[in-house]
Amino acid sequence: MKTAIAAIFLLFTVNLSAQYQPIYKDTSTYFKITMEVFDAAYGGVELRLDGDSVVNNLTYKKVYFYNSIRDLVGLMREDSLGSKAWFYGRNDSEERLIMDLDLNVGDTFDISSQFFYYTGEDLAIVDSVTTWNGRRVITFSGNFGGGFISQRLKFIEGVGPNASLMYLTNEQFNLALLTCEKYENEVPVFKYFPDLNDCLQGGGAVDELSERNLFDIFPNPFSNEITIKGNSGNSLIQFQMYDINGKRLFNSQVLANTIIDLAGLSSGIYFYSLQHRSSYNTGKLIKK
Repeated sequence: MKTAIAAIFLLFTVNLSAQYQPIYKDTSTYFKITMEVFDAAYGGVELRLDGDSVVNNLTYKKVYFYNSIRDLVGLMREDSLGSKAWFYGRNDSEERLIMDLDLNVGDTFDISSQFFYYTGEDLAIVDSVTTWNGRRVITFSGNFGGGFISQRLKFIEGVGPNASLMYLTNEQFNLALLTCEKYENEVPVFKYFPDLNDCLQGGGAVDELSERNLFDIFPNPFSNEITIKGNSGNSLIQFQMYDINGKRLFNSQVLANTIIDLAGLSSGIYFYSLQHRSSYNTGKLIKK
């Protein structure tokens, strides 16, 4: 009898621990989104879930862009435990699994999509599973974005993918989208960059879920040479540089405080990303 009671108690606690905070709480739920365009980040877009739709006997929440007009972009549903979420884009023929919080380190997740820019394979590999403010966070080994956003792909309990709900849809929303903030009853319950007052991500913006930025580039603006300033010991820093069209011009591993010759570049605006272990920094470079 005691064994049976113990087994029932164990089953109850396991089920209890597997219950996650949902992405959609009620009609007050909405998100602020950062959009990456070719020359900047634009943060004036809201994502709202409003109303239901039934497809193939499955009930979804309607997902709208709010940016001066209301634009239906697709449908989203979650399972009863809040561990999985699916998105059905307005140009898609079927739904896509966009989040799974039951993954563990070393597991893979299908992110194949012609419009999702990811520095890795179509099967993304889980790099870490952590907890942030009581939320489970799944972090993958690769970055997403065209260069200006350049963030690790994450699944965040109660928030969803940091690449937005639409990241695997068969439609291009500029180079990348980033879930910047989540609101419930007009109160921010999640901020990806707590040091910023809005969702315009630029050089120096700090991801709450990662280490602080450890590196910077100077001088900026520059004439012919730049130096990556930082303290990484003898370990290498991944340095990438892009033009305003998103074309990668430079991709190399360098030591901190190394001088990089960029005399061959034309005058203008460029974008960079720096990666050292789990620390990232992205920003804008100007050549005189």
